[in-house]
Amino acid sequence: MKFMGFLCGRAAVLAILLSGVVAANPPVSGTSAASAKAAGPANSAAPAVKKIYPRADPPVVTDPHHLKTLYGAPAKPRFELKDIDWPAKAGEASLCLWKDDAVAAGSIGTDDNEAYNLPAWLPLLKKYDLHSTWWLITGDIGGQGNSGTWEMWKNVFAQGHDVQSHSVCHLNTKDPKWTGKMDDEYGNSQKAVNENVPGARCLTLAFPGGQGQENNDPAIAAKYYIAGRGGAPFVNPANLINYSYVNATSGYTIDESKYQGTNLMDAFDKSPQNKYYRGWWVGFSHWLHTDKPDEMALWDAKLAKIAAKVKTGELWLGLFREVCQYGQERDTAKLTVKSVAADKIVISLTDDMDDTLFDFPLTVKVRLDPGWKTAKATQGGKEAGCKVVEHDGAKYALVQVVPDRGDAVVTAGAGEKK
Repeated sequence: MKFMGFLCGRAAVLAILLSGVVAANPPVSGTSAASAKAAGPANSAAPAVKKIYPRADPPVVTDPHHLKTLYGAPAKPRFELKDIDWPAKAGEASLCLWKDDAVAAGSIGTDDNEAYNLPAWLPLLKKYDLHSTWWLITGDIGGQGNSGTWEMWKNVFAQGHDVQSHSVCHLNTKDPKWTGKMDDEYGNSQKAVNENVPGARCLTLAFPGGQGQENNDPAIAAKYYIAGRGGAPFVNPANLINYSYVNATSGYTIDESKYQGTNLMDAFDKSPQNKYYRGWWVGFSHWLHTDKPDEMALWDAKLAKIAAKVKTGELWLGLFREVCQYGQERDTAKLTVKSVAADKIVISLTDDMDDTLFDFPLTVKVRLDPGWKTAKATQGGKEAGCKVVEHDGAKYALVQVVPDRGDAVVTAGAGEKK
């Protein structure tokens, strides 16, 4: 089996963010409220989205089996999109579209640091056991403003959230830290996160919008990051993800927008005309008006709906970085069942991505012999995640396997025999 293989600014008001219509930075990405209204109902054609285009040369591929990113929009689907797969015979295996065989994937986050909102965000996320990404403008961290301190961001990271790049000075050409070089704007921000938050891996960038956004260049970003996040307000179709410019919805639209493909719930809609089924929804926020109870209640309700989908197992809410890793590994992965014995199944999983950047485990589903009650797994001599599930009376192991780290071995539970 073979699977082959940006932009935010501060939104005008939180009411618009919560409305399900993205109005920020239409010259670069997304749609204005007016154009969205003109786009028609959910089953009509999607509104046009203006994007930035690279000026630097695309990254040179020197080794097609050690890619640092899948650059640019795919010309055609990378693989055939299917519903959840259940191998028919014992010993057969398939690669899950998303972690833990979820129907769809999601990621949430906040742009522009918004450190003053941390006392509101962190308890709210903890309430629903959800994890988020903060895209940091690194140039002003440590000062007196809303950028926060590195100690704050280390604490956020320690709570299971993530910190990624939103550039050095948000493309503010009047900022003393602006050098006029996009390599500095992107690369120095990455360096700052990695140096100041121990354990963090700054692998992704949220492209800044607003003033100066015309300076953005995905080709330069690809020198430093495995993926870039934009602001086009749509779910990312799973087999057509543009990792150089990942779609993301400002305001966490869950089910309130009437335009197909702009809601989280569209990723669960099996309608034949819905190309967003089983896709990856990304929501991001800016400033929260914590002094307005009605607005905070809306955010609470949105997180409650996300958490409900996570609880049923339908949604994998991964950190943005994690989903970028999973998706590109999956899109270039090759899965092989090497051997099947009475009490052992050996599988091989490889991909075409750079192993120093891509080490997130993919979920492999293996059908077990009817005589197996439980199962465990190892990879490279170390324990690997393994969970047994049932479907139509058959047992399957969901095994977490990192590509290119050696064979994974699935064995029957202790004392079990065929």
